[in-house]
Amino acid sequence: MPETEGLPLLDVDRVDAVDNEGVNDFSFKNEGFDMLTPLTDGDIPPPPGYHPEAALGMPVEDAIELWQSAGAPIIHLGPGENCFDLEELLSNSDVKREHLEAVKRWLDSMRAKS
Repeated sequence: MPETEGLPLLDVDRVDAVDNEGVNDFSFKNEGFDMLTPLTDGDIPPPPGYHPEAALGMPVEDAIELWQSAGAPIIHLGPGENCFDLEELLSNSDVKREHLEAVKRWLDSMRAKS
């Protein structure tokens, strides 16, 4: 056993047992969401102000229908960026404004052809 004589004694308080129920309720739950269960896209509402319809000039459903009726082509969004699935792109609440503008240009060109 090591020599402890002459060393200062540390004043350590006794650690009380934690009420597990209180810790679990507070630590693992937040506003009804179980923090141990991963969230899915369906659980997260779009941010306020996300209105792709305004940027596209038509409802999202109509844009997707037009895209599908054209054979679901690849839409060029910008340098090195292409849209292979318009439905997936428009379901993303973080879609870039520039991407919506590119899709609108494509939609406008398709409407002009018909």
